[in-house]
Amino acid sequence: MEAAAVVYIGMTVAILRLVQASRRYWARWMTRDLTGPSLEHLYHHYGREILAKAAAEPALSRAIAQEMDDIDTTLRHEGHPGTPGHLRAFLLGYGQGVVDSAVIRPDLVTAQMKHTGYPPSVVQLGALCQKALAEGLVRMNTGPRADP
Repeated sequence: MEAAAVVYIGMTVAILRLVQASRRYWARWMTRDLTGPSLEHLYHHYGREILAKAAAEPALSRAIAQEMDDIDTTLRHEGHPGTPGHLRAFLLGYGQGVVDSAVIRPDLVTAQMKHTGYPPSVVQLGALCQKALAEGLVRMNTGPRADP
C-alpha cells in the first residue's frame, strides 16, 4: 500500500510541476514581442516623458488617474486573472490599440482631446505606463534613454 501512495504522490507532484511550467511558458508566449511594441518600448519612448509632464501638470495627472481607474474597472469586468502574464498581455493589447488609434484615426484623437485638454493617446499611454510601473512589469530607469 505504501508503494502505491508514493507513486501517487510522485505523479501528483509531476503533474503540478508540468502545470506550473505550462503556465510560465504560456505567459511568456502570450507576451512575446511579435510586431507590436513591448511595454518597455512604450515606457522608454513615451511613458517617461508623459509621466514627467504629469508630475508638473495636475490636470494631466488627474486624467491619467481616471484612465487608470478605467483600466482597473475593465480588468475587473472582464475577469482577468491577477497574474503578471495576463496583465502584461492586456496592457500590450491596450497599448497597441492606443498606438493604432492615434496613427489610423487622428481625427478621433483631435475630437476626444477637447474633453480633457490632452490627446487621449497621451492620457492612455500615461495610464498604461503608470499601471505597468505600479504592478512591477516595467522598471523605472534613471539612466539616459537608450534608443535602439
